Amino acid sequence: MVASSGENPRTIGVSANGVEEPTESSGWILSGFDSNGMAVRLNISELDLRADPDGLIVGRSAKKARLILKDDSVSRAHARIALGDRLTMEDLNSSNGTRVNGRTLAVGEKAQIEQGVAIEIGAVRLTLTRS
Repeated sequence: MVASSGENPRTIGVSANGVEEPTESSGWILSGFDSNGMAVRLNISELDLRADPDGLIVGRSAKKARLILKDDSVSRAHARIALGDRLTMEDLNSSNGTRVNGRTLAVGEKAQIEQGVAIEIGAVRLTLTRS
C-alpha cells in the first residue's frame, strides 16, 4: 500500500500475515495531482484489500486512514475503497465530496470503479489503473 504526494512518490509495501508482497500485477494505482499540482500516487495492494473486507480508508490522517493524501481538501477519513465482487469507492461523509467520473457520491453510496475511471477526492484528481 502506498501513501504519498510530491514529485517523487514513495512506495510502502505491507504484507498480510507474513504473505509475500504481491507482484506488480496484483493491485491498482490511483495517480494524478493534488490541489497544488503536485503528483500523487497511491498503490493499492489486492492482498491488503482482500485482507480487510471493510476496505481501506483514504484520507488525510494517518490515524484514521491507510491510504494517505496530504491535501487540505481531503477529510481525515474521506472515502473507502473496498473489494467484493467488484472494486468500489464510497464517500464517508467527507467535507469536500468524492466524485467518480464527475458524479458526486452521496454519503455512504458505493460506486463501482474500474480501470480508467476518474476519481476526485476533495480537490485531488486521480485516475485508476491496474498495476
